[in-house]
Amino acid sequence: MKFFLTQAKTVGDAKVALASVFQSKFPLNPELEKQSLSALYFNLHQLIEGSEKEKTRLAMAVVLELEQAEFLLQSQKNSQLLDANDKEKLAKLVTAIENLHIYAGQ
Repeated sequence: MKFFLTQAKTVGDAKVALASVFQSKFPLNPELEKQSLSALYFNLHQLIEGSEKEKTRLAMAVVLELEQAEFLLQSQKNSQLLDANDKEKLAKLVTAIENLHIYAGQ
């Protein structure tokens, strides 16, 4: 996903890059099969260290940022050039998620 976001030139390219975040590889159960943000939340919650309250707060913050990014992209035409500011925000968000994975359990 990060590679495709760095190469994205249009809003459509960014939508394709983010699509992998919104598709769960393994459904948690049949009711959550298409609820990939829920799956992402549970995955992030397991990676974050701290109290339950802190884990919930941080996981929700990431999910909300992803949801906002996806909403922003969906409201634009695929052929529209991707704004450098938006591209940088998306890259920072992906890096934050990567860091949660890298530093989990340290």
